Amino acid sequence: MQPDAIAVVTGGSLGIGAAITRALLGRGYTVIVGCRSPERARGLGAGRLEVEKLDVSDVGSVRAFAARIAARHSRIDVLVNNAGASFQELRRNAAGLELTFATNVQGDYAVTDALRPLLRNADGRGRVVHVGSAAQYLLPLQTSALLSATGPYIHGAIYAHTKRAQYELSEAMAERLDADGITSTCAHPGLVATPGVAEAFPTWSRVAGRVLPSPEEGADTAVWLATAPEIAGSTGGFWWRRTRQPADVVPWTRARRGERSRLWDACQHLCR
Repeated sequence: MQPDAIAVVTGGSLGIGAAITRALLGRGYTVIVGCRSPERARGLGAGRLEVEKLDVSDVGSVRAFAARIAARHSRIDVLVNNAGASFQELRRNAAGLELTFATNVQGDYAVTDALRPLLRNADGRGRVVHVGSAAQYLLPLQTSALLSATGPYIHGAIYAHTKRAQYELSEAMAERLDADGITSTCAHPGLVATPGVAEAFPTWSRVAGRVLPSPEEGADTAVWLATAPEIAGSTGGFWWRRTRQPADVVPWTRARRGERSRLWDACQHLCR
């Protein structure tokens, strides 16, 4: 790590995001937390902490966030796309997109795209880490269904579909950002005792909450992917407990030919 290394963590004020933030601060990074509640992030600990307001589901908010960072820093070394959401009922952002997709998928693309010039300036050391989920194993990617969000709203299925899309987007980034010296990986934290899990899956949280891993345990793989010298330059993959995992466990979740590119093109169009 460079002595002046800089990391950006979205959704870094609570749960796994807060644990990632504290771990990076403890390693000497300047950490820029982007979140909807900046006041909550300011008490995360000593060190070089900067806090900015950010709503990843709003492209305008993302652009303003990136511009404020670029006004102070000429590069960033690490981006952790941690911000995520799941909603019990259908919600949409100001542009009309289903809000789980707008947060978990479009948000990841928008933040990475906006910060790409600063990651490129890390001289071949730029890393993007997406905080994913094993829920991706449940469904294949269908970009048109994510964009239309019609039919019955089943929040668990919507969440799983967005996590499949997030992984496929990370793989697309691994291919497309490689020439800029930027890696992209996806980290599964496991089902962790966090406020987000309690809100999104209340029944499961009540039943299993006492035995779930801590946010610090859930953050470990993402922090390792963001910082470990032994994997410098390694790109792509779905990782859990510092080990690369299969992308699929059943054949019918494998993406159809061209589907990953369709997702990329859709995200690119939505950011215009």
